[in-house]
Amino acid sequence: MATIVRYDPYVVARPFGGLADRLFRDGSFMSRPWHGRAAPGGYPAASLYETAEGYELQVPLPGVPADDLEVSIHDDVVTIKGQRTVTVPEQATRLWWGVQSGDFHFAWRLPGEVDADEVQAHLADGVLRLTLPKTQHQRPRRIAVAA
Repeated sequence: MATIVRYDPYVVARPFGGLADRLFRDGSFMSRPWHGRAAPGGYPAASLYETAEGYELQVPLPGVPADDLEVSIHDDVVTIKGQRTVTVPEQATRLWWGVQSGDFHFAWRLPGEVDADEVQAHLADGVLRLTLPKTQHQRPRRIAVAA
């Protein structure tokens, strides 16, 4: 008995479909304005929020003390440098490696201008929170209409 197979022109491209899906899903490829050098594990899964008054950048940095962090902003690029030290038990075999030791350097370009003199940084529970107020001319203003 013969088997009838329907012709599928996309059968060759199907193995690559998952790559394209991962590339564009969640905007992970297009929306991450990241540049710089990161630790071997890549860059952290940071979150950037916008309000009428400014932006808030939240960066998980487990195991990094505040004294080992350097945060700077220049030309609307936020840069975070630091060092993380992870203690490995003696004679232990690594099964997986999620948090790595070493120096790191991350940089994000913000979507608008911020007032660098008013930026605040706070580290709590392993999350660095940067409050980045917009410059006055970037903030929305209500305009009174005269009759």
